Amino acid sequence: MTIRISSQQMDAFKADRIERFIDNLVPHLRECFPEAFEELGEQDTRAVVRYGIDLAESYGIDREWCVCEFIDLMFVFGVEFDRDPELPWASEILQDETIQEQGALLDHLWQAGLESIENQAQQQMR
Repeated sequence: MTIRISSQQMDAFKADRIERFIDNLVPHLRECFPEAFEELGEQDTRAVVRYGIDLAESYGIDREWCVCEFIDLMFVFGVEFDRDPELPWASEILQDETIQEQGALLDHLWQAGLESIENQAQQQMR
């Protein structure tokens, strides 16, 4: 006996998995980014997460923990950090075709982001 799963069923499985991912991520965002969460509220936070999932996927990021890291970057550097002209490192890294592995891509983004924060802090001290 062969069991066939329709594309509609596959879409339903994917939608359910995404909703569970969002349900798990929202408490993390509430804890790690309480000010942003308070400002957005739960409904808009969930909308940002949905947007982040789609945006991450557009860069080939689809492993759950990598998507979580990507969304964390959005909360640290802004929802459109990937296109922010003041954060050129983000688009450079996201478009770097030599970085094949998702985890390495996120590591590069975090490293560049932390260096950016450090550079801003040093400039403000001058």
